[in-house]
Amino acid sequence: MPQTIEWEKRPRRLRGFFLLLLLILFAIFSLRTSLSYYVDALWFGSLGYGDVFRKTLGLQWLTFAASFVATFFVLYGWFLALRRSYKLDLLSGGLFFIGKQPVRLPVERILRRIVLIVLLIISGIAGVSMMSDWQTFAMYWYAPRTSGEAVDPIFGRALHFYLFSLPAWQLITGWLLTLAVLACAVAFFFILITGGAQVFAGHRSRLVLPWRGFSVAFAFLLVIFAMRIYISRFEASFAEHTIFSGVTYTDAHVSLGGLLLVCWALVLGAVISLVNLVVAPRVRRLVFAMIPAVVLYLALQIVGWYIGNFVVKPNELVRERPYIASNIDLTQRGYGLDRVSRREFPAETTVEAADAPNINLRSRTSASGTGARSRTPCGKFRKSAPTTIFPISILIATRSTAPCDKSCLPPGN
Repeated sequence: MPQTIEWEKRPRRLRGFFLLLLLILFAIFSLRTSLSYYVDALWFGSLGYGDVFRKTLGLQWLTFAASFVATFFVLYGWFLALRRSYKLDLLSGGLFFIGKQPVRLPVERILRRIVLIVLLIISGIAGVSMMSDWQTFAMYWYAPRTSGEAVDPIFGRALHFYLFSLPAWQLITGWLLTLAVLACAVAFFFILITGGAQVFAGHRSRLVLPWRGFSVAFAFLLVIFAMRIYISRFEASFAEHTIFSGVTYTDAHVSLGGLLLVCWALVLGAVISLVNLVVAPRVRRLVFAMIPAVVLYLALQIVGWYIGNFVVKPNELVRERPYIASNIDLTQRGYGLDRVSRREFPAETTVEAADAPNINLRSRTSASGTGARSRTPCGKFRKSAPTTIFPISILIATRSTAPCDKSCLPPGN
């Protein structure tokens, strides 16, 4: 008979004691935060902005609750789906041979509790992280949707997309990317424990690892990568360059279109990964799913480098002229300079033009004095009479190329 290691159940009184202890610890650690919220509520209320404080607090906790619940249910639902598909009854009721001694372990019960605690912690961290960015979601939700706005000539997107929609989508795709990575980690963990169970059960010769669950998680990861790359294309509008900011010639003709091809290659890789669901799963099929996107991305980097260094730089001003003009035009619209009227002003660059009456920099009294325009035969600078420039008084110095002697120096030198 195999030896059985039983999982001892705690008495209900002991479990109730631990639950009460957790509630007390939670109340102690949350007391400071509660007092801070209470003081802020009193301060905002004294200023007549109590509704603003309550609205802000409600949006913060709504963001936390939504992200916490979504993270927990997605990951725990994925865990339950994997547990059912991998038939963990092998672990809960099967035999394990440790040192040629049969042992029965209640692994399923232990694993479920550990995963539950870990997922609660991960969901709490995700909720706090998203809660700190509640303003981004609030601006996206309450952003005005007006028609007739100026659109950028590259993507055809309006201004509110870059100010309100794009930051929110960046946060959401970042959260989805984290979920995808965690889903892959959970699926790989099931592969390890399932394969280990087969080894411990004495089935080393016919060890077959189930890759179907991991294939689904990997396909989801590739789709999220495609979304991230697609959204990153819009960040080229904010890139800083040597001459100007925004989309360049290389971006418009190579990078943006190439990144779109990489997105489609990642989607194709996701479809290849899902093939493992209908045919015998193979690891090489997962590796092949990444090859098109990786090859396209490397080719994009090489072509972009070649275009930037051998096509654009030799004639950069001409190549970038349309994008510089677009940048100037949108900047003028942003600051309202397109509504300013323009008129020509004839500018003169001669010295006599500086004494013209229409400039009105110096007073007539100072301008008529001879001391302000004195010249010396010395190559050194010599102080002369002060010239009054409204509202600052400065000293004018002149210089010549004649040899210098001590007569040129100020008194006392």
